[in-house]
Amino acid sequence: MFNLTGVVVVEVQYSESPSSRCIVRFFLFYAYMDIQIWTDGSANNMTKNRGGYGIVFLNGELKTFCGGSYFNTTSARMEILGVVRAMMKCQKGDRVTIHCDNEYVVNALEKNYLWNWQKNNFRKKANVDLWRLFLDEYTRLEGRVTLKWVRGHDDNEMNELADALARQGANSTTEIQDMKHMR
Repeated sequence: MFNLTGVVVVEVQYSESPSSRCIVRFFLFYAYMDIQIWTDGSANNMTKNRGGYGIVFLNGELKTFCGGSYFNTTSARMEILGVVRAMMKCQKGDRVTIHCDNEYVVNALEKNYLWNWQKNNFRKKANVDLWRLFLDEYTRLEGRVTLKWVRGHDDNEMNELADALARQGANSTTEIQDMKHMR
């Protein structure tokens, strides 16, 4: 769904002689999209191999994405990576709501933990590389991102689809080494 977010008026003055002038006004309308996204991550934390993420993207039409098969990873990394990759698919100006069944990821933003971690240079935090990517994307999207927790495996159709996509990504035959995503 498109929503009108603002109007910018640009005036251009044109004059061939000091006694006459012409003003032309341009009206520019900016629109953004309301986007609903469901993400999930999957990995075997005992063996730290075969992880993936799933994204269900709804912006007027349903789009699905899966990523994997990462190895040498954890489910926490895949949960964060799923949210980061979802934000990467959005445009500046979009208003984004991401539904995630991982309370740690949701609370990092919604309870403002992330800002304290950043202020302390992520001291003693895991997955710093992904949290920095998260902040980069959050900033690029001008903070117009909301994370909402949904109960996993509770007959939420979109969350179940994201879960299936994450497992599909984790079981993919193409393996990707989960390197730190440092910039």
